[in-house]
Amino acid sequence: LVCVGRAPGTSELGLEAAGVFVDSGRIAVNNHLQTSRSHIYAVGDVNGLSLLAHAASVQGTMAAGHLLGESSAYDSSLVPRCLYTWPEVASVGEWTHSASVKNIEVKAQRFFFQGSPKAMASDETEGFMQILSEKGGGRLLGAQIIGPHATELIHIFSVALSAKQTVEQLRRVIFAHPTLAEGFREALAR
Repeated sequence: LVCVGRAPGTSELGLEAAGVFVDSGRIAVNNHLQTSRSHIYAVGDVNGLSLLAHAASVQGTMAAGHLLGESSAYDSSLVPRCLYTWPEVASVGEWTHSASVKNIEVKAQRFFFQGSPKAMASDETEGFMQILSEKGGGRLLGAQIIGPHATELIHIFSVALSAKQTVEQLRRVIFAHPTLAEGFREALAR
């Protein structure tokens, strides 16, 4: 598989004539998905925030809500990113590099699937999960998973990030044994 990239197709929409600001082919939006013309919204690939169908769906819902008076803001850091390969790959939130660019000291905690009884029983021990948190404060920042059912497991961390949980709060969650998900708790115990 070779993927050289995607780009929003906005060049023939006449956006400049409508007074909508376009930046490098992407329709610029604020955190309510409004363009430079506040009565015009842009959702999905055209705004370049996330070229994923599930992100576009949430953006559409949020834009409609904002039109109806809701004040919630779109947060692209909560969008899970998934690769349906073998092994599966998934992430959400910050990466070590993106956090360091923001001058956040990161603590990385890992759990390898080869230590999981469920992974061993399923003969799927390739890969690991990594949890990133703020050093000292324990604020959860992001997670990356490579391995069995990564695209399903990442949602546990999506919920934790959305709820603004800390390392300690996620560590207190009771995970069933044996499951792949209990690897989150194992990683946080390290």
